[in-house]
Amino acid sequence: MKLNFSNFTTAVLMVLLAGCGGGGGGGDNTPVTSTQSFPLQTGYKNNVANGQTVNYVITGSCTGNATYLRSPATSQPAGFEGVVPALQVTSTSNISYSSACSNSINPDPGSNTTELYYDTNYNYLGSTESSYYSYMDLPLVAVPTSVTVGQSGVLGKENIDTDDTKTLHLGYTEGSYAVTADTATTAIITETVQVYKADPGSPGNYYLAATRKERSRIAADGTLTPVSIEIQSNTTPAEVLTFTAM
Repeated sequence: MKLNFSNFTTAVLMVLLAGCGGGGGGGDNTPVTSTQSFPLQTGYKNNVANGQTVNYVITGSCTGNATYLRSPATSQPAGFEGVVPALQVTSTSNISYSSACSNSINPDPGSNTTELYYDTNYNYLGSTESSYYSYMDLPLVAVPTSVTVGQSGVLGKENIDTDDTKTLHLGYTEGSYAVTADTATTAIITETVQVYKADPGSPGNYYLAATRKERSRIAADGTLTPVSIEIQSNTTPAEVLTFTAM
């Protein structure tokens, strides 16, 4: 099974780190350790509530361009995974490659749509797409209210099945985050997501297929601005794709 990374959403995979606007800064790139506390939960909730659009340039094993669009959150009276009501966000990716791209980690070209679900406190619940159904392990891991440089933590485990009957398990993902130095008034948040696939030759066993790192810049008011996404396969040699925010 090829992993469709354009929609293989984990916890706050493309929500926490996909801000509303362009990428990195300029000038002196020497990191400065800020002593500020950053309201991460506020920035995260604003992104989910208001939606966002992010454009990327793709380099590495493949080259091209990508746009990720997320609608503002709307109420879903039917709920999700027994949570009623829930919030729903429509996530659409549009990806084009400038040359043939056939490695194991590249997101599929064209347009792909995923529905993301949250509880009313904006805790991520799971997602649905044409080829899979995902749901978080309980208890849910809430996004930290605030963070400082040097802080890290776990974001939870997401199970991936073919549909909501949960009869065919495709794998799971595990997420974590770390806060590192950037400037005196900003910090870099890196979310690391490890993707495990079911081993078809050994039922009940899983293997690490790829690792995805997303980086965003957080400001003093909690505003999150995307910097980059890196996807690396767990192969020899490794296949690497880098999405740099424009």
